[in-house]
Amino acid sequence: MTYITGGAVQLSGTTSLIDLPGISAPSLSASGHGRIYFDTGTNTFRVSQNGSSYSLLQGITQLTGDATAGPGSGSQVLTLADTGVTPGSYTTANITVDSKGRITVASNGSAGGTPNIVMGTQTTLTSTGNGVFTDTGLTVTITPSSAANKVMVWAHGIGSHTQTAGQVRFTIRRNGSNLGGSSGMMTINVGSTGGSSAGTNVYQPVAMAYLDSPATTSPTTYTVAYTSTSGPGTIYFGNAGFTCTIVAQEIN
Repeated sequence: MTYITGGAVQLSGTTSLIDLPGISAPSLSASGHGRIYFDTGTNTFRVSQNGSSYSLLQGITQLTGDATAGPGSGSQVLTLADTGVTPGSYTTANITVDSKGRITVASNGSAGGTPNIVMGTQTTLTSTGNGVFTDTGLTVTITPSSAANKVMVWAHGIGSHTQTAGQVRFTIRRNGSNLGGSSGMMTINVGSTGGSSAGTNVYQPVAMAYLDSPATTSPTTYTVAYTSTSGPGTIYFGNAGFTCTIVAQEIN
């Protein structure tokens, strides 16, 4: 075999290979240059780049961790680590995601179920002349599934009066307890600017909404109640041919 020898380098012109005899570590490469040699102590190629210390010259031969490949040379198949989740389709899935964005736990969940919502109606006329809150007859009963849940209540109807002064007040009561306090949730001012004319018995809309926390799983009754602050006169709620409604919905 014929070689061209230049210092420690032997170049074969017949097999296109460069043969580097082993040596001890030479001086580091200059800035902007690279230097490679075959180390006699470790029998490995080592490289210095841009004046850096010598390090082992090699490519990545194996990947470990969440994605694995190798060891080996050439093309290697990348395999993702098993998270323990059973492959397949899940219905209304409950999942856990780790800090790397992987699904580590998955199971079938349950559907939301039928909403717990009930409605009560009133199609008759009721009246009172008392100075205390009195039930109108519009009522609804709901049974919460959890004491931690809330109940949203909406009430709609019509009211009128024959009073000459004062106020007509409406409220929602839960099992007899006034949720609107002594002032109620809605007020019709009698004989004042923007209010209802005195003694006219003109129907006006009544609308109230309240988010309640009953803290129970027992049947809970909500009722519309009304009162007046002064008299004389009578206040009315509802009317024949008109449907007043009260709706209660459990909120998870």
